[in-house]
Amino acid sequence: MARNLEVPSLFPRLGGSSNDLRKSSSNTAIPSKVMSLQEVNLEKEFDVVRTLSEGSFSKVLLARQQGGGERMVLKAIHCEVTSAEDFSRELNYNYYLSPHPNIVTSYNVAFMWDNCFIYVQEYALYGDLSRHLKKGGLPEAQVKSIATQLTSAVEFIHSFQLVHRDLRPENILVFRKDLSIIKLGDFGQTRPSGVLLTKTTSNTSASYCPPEISELIVQEKYHCYASADVWSVGMILIECLIGMTPWTSAEITDPNYTHYVDWVKRKTLKTPDIFQVFTPRFIRLLKRIMEPKAAKRSKVGEITKYINDEWIIKGSAAVIAIRRASVERHESNATSKSGHRQRYYGKKRSTRSLVALESEIEVTSEHPVESVNERVGKWIDNSLKVSFSHPHHLNVNVGCQ
Repeated sequence: MARNLEVPSLFPRLGGSSNDLRKSSSNTAIPSKVMSLQEVNLEKEFDVVRTLSEGSFSKVLLARQQGGGERMVLKAIHCEVTSAEDFSRELNYNYYLSPHPNIVTSYNVAFMWDNCFIYVQEYALYGDLSRHLKKGGLPEAQVKSIATQLTSAVEFIHSFQLVHRDLRPENILVFRKDLSIIKLGDFGQTRPSGVLLTKTTSNTSASYCPPEISELIVQEKYHCYASADVWSVGMILIECLIGMTPWTSAEITDPNYTHYVDWVKRKTLKTPDIFQVFTPRFIRLLKRIMEPKAAKRSKVGEITKYINDEWIIKGSAAVIAIRRASVERHESNATSKSGHRQRYYGKKRSTRSLVALESEIEVTSEHPVESVNERVGKWIDNSLKVSFSHPHHLNVNVGCQ
């Protein structure tokens, strides 16, 4: 018989609004207790529809309860690569934070199967945000919608004195095709603010990692703070707007990053090429949330003050040049053997002409151009839509009560 996980009642997990939860967060710690899970025969409890993704030590399955019901995601992590303590931490953080409308719902269900830890989440029909990033960037209105939702989710996490530590497009799931509903997931790297950590090669993706961590050597100790998440959010917004990140890594060995630092410190008056497409107001925001010194960096809530401002200089030559460079970068990634975006954009795509880019810039806010990945991923769009009418009352005969 499957043994249930124990859910502490002191935390306001079910019912109430996210504002109610935020008010209680200052004096309430999210529990991260180690649990003992029973081995369960997955085939007897679930109908596995298909494997969404699979690595050497983990897999994500799309399934539904035996006898019908809504689809859900089973996240399986092999016991060889994670401890019961780490699995419990990720499950608890995701479960207790999921009442927020922009955080992926994690159900109170967990068990063992095939030497893997497994827990259950809601299914994002349209995949992750990286699938939706267009060559040349998304329309500004969509980016602002993403910014509002992501800021709300990250601010909520920070209100519990937690740091996500792995903010990137791949960990932002899309629930509507127009990006009007996105949710933050993957809490495997989440830790309490101020905790002492050791840098590993898998801490976070290099492009989104802040300089105070990027510049450390492997195995060097450091304290994690919410300011690291703020930097990552800034990087995500830039990539959403122009279709690429401004540098490969925030290290002194990256010339694009060092140029940015010199510009922020006023050692040079030349604006970095990528930043020339942004309005003065948006540049002011970026300098605040992407301040190289973590202690001087603004909080993530600073973004909401600039939502009503223009972010992109529409129709300028700089915009056209940067977006053209973004197209060329995507084409290069698509034809490379190891480029992870190859499966989204295809192996052979002709670069759009400068005239086409100019046309796109003029109409992008009102008539968004359909992205190539949306056409390539039509099988997702034609999938059966999911309706979570009661997301926190999942009746499964394994897991928690």
